[in-house]
Amino acid sequence: MKRRTFLAATAATLAAGGALLGLNLNSYQNIVKNIVRTKLDYLKISDEELDKFAQAYETVMAKPKAKVLLIDLSYKCSSINFCNKKLGERLSYFEQYVITYFLKGSDFFINGMDESREVKFLTLDFLDPYKAPCYNPFAKLS
Repeated sequence: MKRRTFLAATAATLAAGGALLGLNLNSYQNIVKNIVRTKLDYLKISDEELDKFAQAYETVMAKPKAKVLLIDLSYKCSSINFCNKKLGERLSYFEQYVITYFLKGSDFFINGMDESREVKFLTLDFLDPYKAPCYNPFAKLS
């Protein structure tokens, strides 16, 4: 390899790395909050409740920084309609997973799925059978 070729390749690599670091990357909590906001836009959810859920979800479903970077870049990639169908399916699966966790951890089902009431996030402990073994939000005990 010639010296000029090596220097050009090094400069290109450094420029690409700098461009990646300069991207406006979202945190994992922001990604989760954006998913809930966009997919459940018909529900009344306060910002405080979203913050509580995003923090709890990040604690329960911790992901390494590299994976968060890939999730964020995948959303950016899908927005320009460049990615293949498989990536869209994975993002859809991830979105459904987040939405399921939010709805099961909130009082939405407890209040009879009333869309006019403000949804409050309670806890993600309901999803752990060792912490809440008999939790059933659909049970109507009167």
